[in-house]
Amino acid sequence: MSIGQHTFLPARSSQTLRPKGAAKNIQKGYFSSCVNAQLTCRPVQEADLRNCLLIQPVRNGAERIGLNRALRAWKIILRNPDSSVSYLVERAIAQTSEIVGFGMAVFVTSSFADSMLSNPQPGLNARIIESVDAGKSVIPSYRYLQTANADATLDHVVMYSSEKPERLSPNELGLVRNQLARAYMESFVGYRLRRMLYEITTAEELEKIKGYRGIRVVARTTAPDLPGIPSLWKQERALCEATAETIVNDPASVAVRPFVERRLPVLDFSPSQKRLLLAALREAENAELAVALCRTPAAIKRTWSGIFEKCTQHIPALIPTNKNLLRGQQKRHKVIAYIREHPEEIRPFPPRSAGCENEERRRQS
Repeated sequence: MSIGQHTFLPARSSQTLRPKGAAKNIQKGYFSSCVNAQLTCRPVQEADLRNCLLIQPVRNGAERIGLNRALRAWKIILRNPDSSVSYLVERAIAQTSEIVGFGMAVFVTSSFADSMLSNPQPGLNARIIESVDAGKSVIPSYRYLQTANADATLDHVVMYSSEKPERLSPNELGLVRNQLARAYMESFVGYRLRRMLYEITTAEELEKIKGYRGIRVVARTTAPDLPGIPSLWKQERALCEATAETIVNDPASVAVRPFVERRLPVLDFSPSQKRLLLAALREAENAELAVALCRTPAAIKRTWSGIFEKCTQHIPALIPTNKNLLRGQQKRHKVIAYIREHPEEIRPFPPRSAGCENEERRRQS
């Protein structure tokens, strides 16, 4: 696995769960097909992608360009660690494993989000996939993300949040949904989000979404029955939106924190320092980090030194200046612990001088 290839903020340890009461419920027949099953949430690798897309094929975006071209576009998105997040839930039984849940979201330009909201049409995922396939991606650049994050105008689309209910017991299904929700929250916490878009593709999804008070249905959409229109688009769909204003109506939602927190970064890390810190959240050693980030061990050490200098400069209490007090590994642990509580420090943001200028412009406007 390529560490640091995703913006998924990992927990302190692997998110592995065993269904509650499994041993007792097996006797009742509830888990007869999944004895000793474990559910693990992890980032998606390229080799996983085809199986992930098959969990809910109606979302794969291949309606007009075909599966092979769509799959290539998904891989391009997956390789963009700054503009996309992806995670899966895997169920392990004995020596086998099966992907039973998949979540993926991408940042999109505000112009694309505005166009979809002003003129809702079916095929939200397909329009994103087609833009990537055509080389005119609506997924923004890192510099765009820096500016939009500073201005709290980031828009994103949840392309997948899907499970395999037919392969899961009711208890397992609940656990999978909880892990997907938690992964979403950890992926986006620290960003300054404005809007989330999501397309409902089934009646079951529409019923489920009614339980989320923070998400509103913008419009129900159906394509006309004309030649050249994908048949899937002729079935009723719905475009949904969540914003900082709507999400407060559902304070128990996992999406509340990414939408309502507006903390600004303090440490002013560079993009390379942020990549290293994100990778280090997986508790990898320097040698592993060097391989994952395609850098030499010496370069990794120099980057850590720069990180420690930034911490000493901006938050002196975080790392004491007396070098005899803390070893390098101890400094790392202190920095990582701080980053877990302040993920905004590793999200795209303009350099400190540019960020101050943006803040001054907002105060004057």
